Amino acid sequence: MTDQPKDATPKPPGRITIREGTDGPERVIDGKTLTLKFDKLKSIGLANLTDVETHAITRAFGSVSHYIKFIGGGEVRFSYNAQGEIMEFTATNAAAQVLNGGTIVLMRKLPKADGDA
Repeated sequence: MTDQPKDATPKPPGRITIREGTDGPERVIDGKTLTLKFDKLKSIGLANLTDVETHAITRAFGSVSHYIKFIGGGEVRFSYNAQGEIMEFTATNAAAQVLNGGTIVLMRKLPKADGDA
């Protein structure tokens, strides 16, 4: 028996919508909180810098906080301590991809087309 963590698809309570788009499947979690645990987070990045309206960085008490507002709405807030451990991570009306189990890529959530669920 191994103690190694296994990749798992997050299954929060509530409705999950999966749509097939030009870039592949998209999972949308409606109105619920999703918690992910990483043994080690390698990096947090942006898919497209031109989608960012505001990015504020605050350093205080040995931590760094980021606030990102996307054009057209959507916000992300996260902070980490001097050891690189995530202390807070919240996203509202924004999208994120987790790559290779330790890289988060943030992006603006595109508006739904007419007739989409």
